Amino acid sequence: MIQSDEGLKRLFFYAQTQAEKTKYARELILHMVLVAATVHIDVMDGGNGVRFNVSLYYLIVNEAISIIENFRDAGVQNEPLLVLIENKLGGLKL
Repeated sequence: MIQSDEGLKRLFFYAQTQAEKTKYARELILHMVLVAATVHIDVMDGGNGVRFNVSLYYLIVNEAISIIENFRDAGVQNEPLLVLIENKLGGLKL
């Protein structure tokens, strides 16, 4: 039995960390399946690689948007790299 607030905080942090790890693992597996499927389809189609490139660009842009959202949620503003990424994405309203 947990007797202190510190113990409750540690328990909550542990549960939150485990949930984040599970979410990250699910996302990673989904990305790997997407890339494997597009490579397989490209090979069956003749190997020109168009679908693979499209899926790869989709994943890159998706992660860039996620990074921008995480920075924004953390309170980072006007960081040169963040401004550069936002400008490159063409004025997306996040």
